[in-house]
Order: sequence, then C-alpha cells, then structure tokens
Amino acid sequence: MNNWSLFQKLIGFGKGNDSKDNQIKWLQEINEWRKQVAHASSGVILSLDSLAQLEGYFDRLKQKVSSLGDGLDDHDDETSDVEMSE
Repeated sequence: MNNWSLFQKLIGFGKGNDSKDNQIKWLQEINEWRKQVAHASSGVILSLDSLAQLEGYFDRLKQKVSSLGDGLDDHDDETSDVEMSE
C-alpha cells in the first residue's frame, strides 16, 4: 500500500506536484537537529535560526492539522491537540 497518499496532505510541505523527497525535506532537517541535540553530553544546541525554523514548521503543521481536522468529530480534535502539544 502506498502510505504517502494517506499522509501527503498533512506532512507534505511545498507544491503538491513536488517530489515526495522535496515535500518531506523539512522532516529530514528536524531529524538531523534531533540527532545533534539528543545527547546532552555532546553539548550541541540549536542555533536561534534553527529554532525559529523549527517553530515555523510547528506552526505550519498546526495549521494543516486544524484545516484537515475540520471534518473530524470532537473527540478526534481533542486527541490531535494533545498530541501536537507534547
């Protein structure tokens, strides 16, 4: 089964006709940041620019969840809000 068609509207950033790799590039960037800061002993922290970009991704994802969640029942909306805030 092609799972990309299930998640593209939510996690695909950019133009709809862009390749999957281009649409999920932001996730790969976040994963690289996660790997760098996941180990406290490394002493690596995010730059202010990276943090601002991460916050931008978060805001954009919240907007997508909100717009796609308009058709969900109240229970599903509450679950989505809790999961996004963690």
